Formats: sequence, structure tokens, C-alpha cells
Amino acid sequence: MLSGMVVHGALARLLTPEEYGNYLLILSLALFLGLLGQVGLKQAVLRWVADYSSKKQYHCINRVIAFAGKIVFIASLVLALLWVFLIDDVVTHLFFSSLSEVDLSVVMPVWIALMAFRLVIIEIYRGLGDIFKATLFDSVFTNVVLMAALVILMILYSSLTLAFILFLVLGVYAINFLVSAVLLPVPLSTSGQGSDSVDVDHDDKPSLMSAAMVLYVTDLSVFALAQSMIWLVGNLMGSENVALFAAAQKLVNLVAMPLLIVNLVIPPFISELKATGDHERTEKIVRGISSLVGLPALIVLTVFVFFGDLAMTIVYGKEYASASSVLLMLSIGALANVLTGSCGKILLMYGYHNILMKITFSSGLISVLFGVVLIQYFGILGAAIAASLAKLIHNLLSLFYAHKYCGIWTHVSVLHFMFAYKSLRRL
Repeated sequence: MLSGMVVHGALARLLTPEEYGNYLLILSLALFLGLLGQVGLKQAVLRWVADYSSKKQYHCINRVIAFAGKIVFIASLVLALLWVFLIDDVVTHLFFSSLSEVDLSVVMPVWIALMAFRLVIIEIYRGLGDIFKATLFDSVFTNVVLMAALVILMILYSSLTLAFILFLVLGVYAINFLVSAVLLPVPLSTSGQGSDSVDVDHDDKPSLMSAAMVLYVTDLSVFALAQSMIWLVGNLMGSENVALFAAAQKLVNLVAMPLLIVNLVIPPFISELKATGDHERTEKIVRGISSLVGLPALIVLTVFVFFGDLAMTIVYGKEYASASSVLLMLSIGALANVLTGSCGKILLMYGYHNILMKITFSSGLISVLFGVVLIQYFGILGAAIAASLAKLIHNLLSLFYAHKYCGIWTHVSVLHFMFAYKSLRRL
């Protein structure tokens, strides 16, 4: 996360605000199309691989991975062709009327495939319990390599072109994908399977795709909840305002960073606890962790309240200090996310994909509707208000339904704080 801050701070200094805004819009679109390309298999693969891994049914894991790889390849190819022949012109008209030095018809098809496969591979590692590699290839590898490259470039040059930056970032993502794919332990060993002989001929494809379709809508809605404001600001207010809003959004991730880290490593652990049926112990552990990660979030939020303009200036430069009010508003939404804990992960790992999908879709819709109205009156601050309001609604509903259907509260509780340390050590 900190390396990511350095990367974006360097980019904000090497590019003009308009170029940095265009870069963030292109990156956001690439991530969105990558999500489309993985057809919801990211979360479905995580759940299936984690379940089969806990049962040591390695042959089933191999089958799931092979099937997911074929689907992602076909979907990415279709999206790449659609981009070249249709989407490119539409997107350019909506967001990039002044973009001339970059040919997105060359950059985006490659980026779509890299993002789609990367998302699935990361969840395979996470489902197998290899949290180190999942975290490494999720963001650490690309951020560290980019950080080193950009620091060197800042020493050598005062500015760079957007085209150069895009191809540099694309190259780093390609290396990340190749390394993660080579290190993936497939096919997994099927020796010593124990109970593996049970259900060998069972075909998981229909159930996997059924869950994937529900999670597909959920993933896209989650992304819309996080990124729709960037698109609205880009369409209604231009790239320079995108740079201001997105810079604050990147920095506010520091508030939610502890919970994000926990959510990256907790799914296999939840899967194990779910198998025991001990909901009371699961609640104590999850709420204890929420209490522990809530403390640093409060500290970071306090810093942003009193020194928001200074924080924006230090990270991005003096041109971005005016976005301190946006930073504060987005921090409030991020704090609500931290205080409600891992309620979304509980719903997901307990199989309530439909509930999570409806909550996320509704929240994303609220975000867009309020954003369209509030941006007209308050500019990028209105976008921040809409984003925080939607996130608050999303997390409160997820918290309520996690308790209703799973019997588990996940919000911060001082009474459960004592369980946090032991829980994190086990993670």
C-alpha cells in the first residue's frame, strides 16, 4: 500500500494534472474490463479452491483451475475484439477528447487479458492458502518494481509523456502475470488425498458458473461503487478534476488498509471455521480483528482531519492540496467500512452470493444517482459525499444480513478485542 502511494506520488509529479487524470481513467477502465474478462470467476474460484483445499481434493482444484482458464481466455478475447471495433471510439468520445498521443486500441486489449488472468490467479493462490504469493502478485510486485523505476526516472527526468508511462506500467503488469503463472503449482499433487476418492466424477462446472454469474454482478457492482465517481467526474468535469478526486481516493485507502489486508488473508480461515459450525467462536475472532484494525484507521483519519492539505501536498504536490476536503469526506466512508468489519466476506464464504449481489448493486446505483446530482452542485466534493454515503449504506446492510443469515456480527467491539492478537497470529 505504501509503495502504491509512492508510485502515484511520482506519477503526479512526472505528469501534468490532466495527463495524470487521463492515466487514472485509463487504469480504471482497464481494471473494469479485466473484471468483465474474468466473468465472475475470481470470487467463485476462491471459494471452490479454498473448500477443496481444506478437504485435500486436489484433483477437483485442478479441474476448477483448468475450466476457469479456458473461460477467461475466451472472454478476454471477445472483449479485446469489442474494444478494437466498438468500445474504443465510444470511450474516447466520453472521456478522452484531448487524448492524441496514445493509441488505446493497442494498449487496452493486452491490458484486458493481463488484468483478467491476474485477478483469477491471485484468488487461486489465496484459496490454496498461499497468502504470501497472493499478496505479492496482487499489488506488491507491480508497485515495488514501478516504484523503483519511477524513482530513477524522477532523478533523470523532470517530466515524461503519458504514452511512456502507460507502456512502462503495462510491461510491469506483464512481468507480474508471467511470474505468477509460472510459480502457480498446477497440476497439484494428488498423492495422499485421503477422502479425495469421493465424488471424483462429479462435474462442478454448472455450479461453479452459477455462483460465478452471481459474483460477476457483485464484482462489477463493487467496482462501480469504488470507481463510478471517477468516471462521472471525468465525463462531467474533465481529467484535471479526475486527478484531484482520484488522488484523494488513493490516499484514503490508508484508512481502510488494515481491513483490506485482513480481507486478503481471512477467506481460507473463515472456510475452516465454517466447517466446524462454531459461529460463536467465528464471531469472536472476526469482531476481535475488526477492533484491532479499527484503531490505526482512527489514527489516520485524525491526521487527515487536521492535516489533510499537508498530506496531499507531501504525497502529490502543491497542485493537489485543494482536494483536502474530498480526502476528509472519503475518509469518513472508509472509516465506516473498517468499523463494520469483514461482513461482506462472511456473506461470501457462507454462500450468500445473491444477498451480497443485491446489496452491492443497490449501493452502486445509489452512488451513481447521487453522484450525478451532487456533482452539479458541489463538484468533486459532491462526488465524495455520494461515494461515502453509498459505502455507508453498503456496509450497514452487509453487517445486518451477515447477522441475519449467518448468525455472525462483524463490527468493532471492545469486548472481543482480546481475541484479535491470537486470531491474527493464526492468520
